[in-house]
Amino acid sequence: MDGAFKMAEMSLKSTEISSKPSTIETRICRINILKTAINEIEQKNSSADNNFNNNNETCCEKITNFMSDVIRPFKSNDFRWVYITRWLIQMGIYSVQEFIQYFVKDVIYPVEKNHINMTVTTMTSALLCIIVIGGGSCGFICGILSDKYDRRKIFVYFAGFFISIATIMLMFSTSFTACGVAAFVFGVGFGSFAAVDMAMVVEALPSEENAATDMGVWHTSLTLPQMIATPIAGIVLDNVKTNEGAHEGYVAVFGIAVAYFVLGTCLIQKLKNIK
Repeated sequence: MDGAFKMAEMSLKSTEISSKPSTIETRICRINILKTAINEIEQKNSSADNNFNNNNETCCEKITNFMSDVIRPFKSNDFRWVYITRWLIQMGIYSVQEFIQYFVKDVIYPVEKNHINMTVTTMTSALLCIIVIGGGSCGFICGILSDKYDRRKIFVYFAGFFISIATIMLMFSTSFTACGVAAFVFGVGFGSFAAVDMAMVVEALPSEENAATDMGVWHTSLTLPQMIATPIAGIVLDNVKTNEGAHEGYVAVFGIAVAYFVLGTCLIQKLKNIK
C-alpha cells in the first residue's frame, strides 16, 4: 500500500520536472497517476482476501475429510462390532493388567513373604512371564486352527471364556501358586483372542483402498480404553479398599473386568459376514 503511494508520488514529481504543461494538463496527469495507484492497491487487497478465503476453505476441507475418514468405516456393520468388542476386551485387560503389581503387593506378598523368597517385583515379573508363555503358545495354535477351519467366532468365544474364568480365579487367589495358574489360563485366553481378532478386523475392513486408514481407526480400540478403564478401576479400588479392605477392592475391580470380557465376547454374534 505504501509502496503504491510512493510510486505515485515519484511519478508526479518526475512529471513536474520533465515538462511544464498547463495547469489543467498537470492536474489531469496527476489524477490518472492516482487512479493507477488506487487500482493497484485494490487489486492487491482483493488478491490477499482471496488467498485468505482459500486458506480457510482448505483448512475446513482438511478437517472435514479427516472426520469423514474416521466415521466412514463405522458404516460397515462388521467393522463397527469388531471395534466395539475389541474395545470392551481391552477395557477388561487394562482393568487387570495395570493393577497386577498392586494386587501382588497388597494381597499375595503379605501371605507368601515368609514362604517364598521373592520380592513383589519378582513375583509380578514371573506372573507376566507366565501370561506371555500361555498367550504365545495357544495364540499360535488357535491362529492355525482358525485358518484351517475358516472359523473366527468360535475361537473368540473360547478365548473370552478362558479370560473370564482366569479373572474370576484371580479374584479369589491368595497364594502365588493360584495366581500362577490363573495367569497361565489368562494368557491362553488373551493370546487366542489377539490372534483371531486381528484376522477378523482384516476381514472386516470395508475398503481395500483405505485399508491403512481404517486399521488406524481400529487401532484406537486398543489405545483409548487404557485412558478410560484404568482411571475407572483406580477410583473403584481406592473407594472399596478404604471402606471394605484391600482384597475386596481387587475383587471389585476384577469383577468389573469380567463384565467387560463377557459383554465383549457375547457381542461377537453381531458379526454377519464373518463365520
